[in-house]
Amino acid sequence: MKLTKAREGFLLFLGSDGYAKATIRLYGICLNTMITYLGDLKIHKVSEDDLRRFMYYLRTDYRPYR
Repeated sequence: MKLTKAREGFLLFLGSDGYAKATIRLYGICLNTMITYLGDLKIHKVSEDDLRRFMYYLRTDYRPYR
């Protein structure tokens, strides 16, 4: 399964579990940022190093759109 499909399933789960729309929207934005950075990989291809590089990117180079 690719990250975009997993994201959609996760957001659907949050909605069905009663999370607020604003929370779901924020999670979606965060996941979109990760997918943009990593690419739409298959979940099993995402490594710990990929996630570390993404977290480093967020701390050093990421500039949020306002």
